Amino acid sequence: MYCLKCGNETLDEKIFCEDCLLLAQRYPIKPGTPIQLPRRDQQKKNLSQKRTTGPEEQVDALKKALFRTRVLLLLVTVALAMALGIVFNII
Repeated sequence: MYCLKCGNETLDEKIFCEDCLLLAQRYPIKPGTPIQLPRRDQQKKNLSQKRTTGPEEQVDALKKALFRTRVLLLLVTVALAMALGIVFNII
């Protein structure tokens, strides 16, 4: 079965995919409101337009995200160590 909003493939018992369901819960519509279902050729066109970056740019973005995660983890570890030091009067 396909999502009634975006056309992505979903489980058979689902009407909306998980992304559209979350969006629909944020912005409810009144019953009886007409909706426009996406056409399959539009779905394929949208999928091809989504990937605008090449593999090199994606790798660079992942490296930056990994660096930020490591820095954040280091800061959290230092803050936790300081907090434990203050609590137990080690520092």
